Amino acid sequence: MLDFGLLKVGESKTKSLSIKNIGKIEISIKEVNLQDSSLYHFTNDYSNTLLQPGESRAIKVVYSPTAVSNMDSDSLIIKTSKANYTYPIIGKADIDESVQEFDNSIIKVAPNPIAGQAKIEITTYSYRYLKIYLCNLEGKKVLTVANYDAPGNKQEFTFDATNIVPGTYTLFIELDNKIYTSKIIIAR
Repeated sequence: MLDFGLLKVGESKTKSLSIKNIGKIEISIKEVNLQDSSLYHFTNDYSNTLLQPGESRAIKVVYSPTAVSNMDSDSLIIKTSKANYTYPIIGKADIDESVQEFDNSIIKVAPNPIAGQAKIEITTYSYRYLKIYLCNLEGKKVLTVANYDAPGNKQEFTFDATNIVPGTYTLFIELDNKIYTSKIIIAR
């Protein structure tokens, strides 16, 4: 099993899995695949790699979450000339106490559903870092509203959703070391 543990969105972690030829004849790695390649990738191409008896090879997988996720059903699949192997992959992104649903006394988004422009109002303690972005349900970032150091205690942001495909999205607001999320609907 490859366990990537807990990562923050935007971070990456690499894990290695070693394959050793314990037989008496050469084997070849025919194919190395991931069930979900949108969150994981390899550091090298491992297809058509020959392993002599006693030789081993490390297969390195990189997990780079782009949105909140809880991966518990993915697998690394290795096909060799002798057998096929499946290794479960697990990992979580931003599933900890710093991720919270919006607190309406701190963050307000209106209107929701959004047909054109929306306003985000943040009223909270003084903060040093602010990042606001919108992701689709597949975890792809579709819009960055703000990304800077913004000392203050009240900020208003307006964003235009007219060029975004209608659907359900997740709005992320990072204030210092806390991440707030809310479902946003883009409508026409």
